[in-house]
Amino acid sequence: MIVVLLFAAGSASAASCKGKIKSSTIAYEKRWPVVTYNNDKPTKYLDNLDRKRSHSRSNGSSRAGVTQRKSHFAYEMRLTSLRLSDGSSCMGIKKIKLSYGFDKMKVYVANKYKKQTCQYKAILKHENTHVKINEDILEEFSKQFRKNMKSKIDGMNVQRGRHLKKMKRQIGREISVKLKSQSELFQKMLDKEHSKIDTPENYKKIHGSC
Repeated sequence: MIVVLLFAAGSASAASCKGKIKSSTIAYEKRWPVVTYNNDKPTKYLDNLDRKRSHSRSNGSSRAGVTQRKSHFAYEMRLTSLRLSDGSSCMGIKKIKLSYGFDKMKVYVANKYKKQTCQYKAILKHENTHVKINEDILEEFSKQFRKNMKSKIDGMNVQRGRHLKKMKRQIGREISVKLKSQSELFQKMLDKEHSKIDTPENYKKIHGSC
């Protein structure tokens, strides 16, 4: 998070405060990482990854494959402040950049499944389906996220008070709370779709295909 505070000299009545501070400029950055692949780790290592939190649900057996993801939600903003004739100030967001998506994504296939074998290919195909789900959900979520965040920022753009630091913290706090809410929604959307293919029946099909 980066916050820069800009000051504008002058005076204005409280009634005209909102009109004196222009609407926020909002930029969005949708993040998609380079997907990496690993075939060097034992099933025990993959079991530990699964417990720490990946897309998958344990079916009681050792993990043959895991697709690990790390989500990203952050903001950078510039604030502007206008001093009023009564000694108070108006503060608003001049520019804000919202970034969201994934910081990293790594696909693991346990090292007991050697490359070019039927089992390795079947497991890899399943894990790449998880990668595709991540991509599709990010695309679906993106429109909703942009709409929700624009509405939030437009609704809280101007703060009025006598303590600039307090107003700055309040603006930052409101954005952080909203981002956290959006991040939780994103995780729910992901979990719902991933759970559809992480079933005991599907695992049996994968291993029974070779």
